[in-house]
Amino acid sequence: KSMVGLYPDPIIKVIALLFFIILAIVGNKIICTECGACSNVCPTEAAKGIVAGNKMPADCFSCGRCLNSCPVDAIKYTFKNNKSTVDS
Repeated sequence: KSMVGLYPDPIIKVIALLFFIILAIVGNKIICTECGACSNVCPTEAAKGIVAGNKMPADCFSCGRCLNSCPVDAIKYTFKNNKSTVDS
């Protein structure tokens, strides 16, 4: 499914698309305990790559499930132009 296909309401589609364009999900390898909670809820395999610090994680569409599942808040949203500062 495409990211926009997940949201049936047209206004929600626009908000989701803007959110996707402006923000990125980044992981902090220092805080991560490698518990696997994010990978278990990720509908793609992107969470694994995000926590590992991969520059191009597999097909992340910013659903936010990994953020909600992380017990130590090692995954966060950041502005795409500020990605390198959070990716520690």
